[in-house]
Amino acid sequence: MRTHLIVFYAVLVLMTACSSPSRESANTPSTPSQWQPEFWDRTLLAAKQANGAGDKLSAETLCAQGIHYVEQQAIRALFDFAGLQEGQMQGSGQSMHIKAQQLEQMKAQQARATQAGSRYLGFVPWVELDAYADSLTKLHREIDATAIRRLGAAYKYTQEAFLRRALLMRGGKDPRGEC
Repeated sequence: MRTHLIVFYAVLVLMTACSSPSRESANTPSTPSQWQPEFWDRTLLAAKQANGAGDKLSAETLCAQGIHYVEQQAIRALFDFAGLQEGQMQGSGQSMHIKAQQLEQMKAQQARATQAGSRYLGFVPWVELDAYADSLTKLHREIDATAIRRLGAAYKYTQEAFLRRALLMRGGKDPRGEC
């Protein structure tokens, strides 16, 4: 059991480092400031191609860029959802605003962390993103709803990547570039 915890914590440290690229790489002109599902798709494909070609360093850089992008866009979308709720029903956006802040703070803490750790949020971000998409659908904003659904799926995928990487490490394999 202790070995499993050590492996889990090692993976968390590795993924924290990978999902927190330098400011320089996070602000490159190629990274859009708004959610663009196609950017995520291209980044993920490029990471898989680099990994398949044996270029673990490039694959890991692309994974980190993609994961960071998705996490930041998910936080932004949750804040947007809070604003939508506030605009639709007085005062109802406060709970979502708090959730968005919790996720933002957790990701900031992970970026600064020198040791592995986890934190229970009390909600599932991709479920909240699906609720946001449902709200957009009710407002007849189908294009926006589809984009937010894809963001929710991408966020869930990034969280599942943490588990895949942990399993690889546990099996003695190199998790770099696996995203």
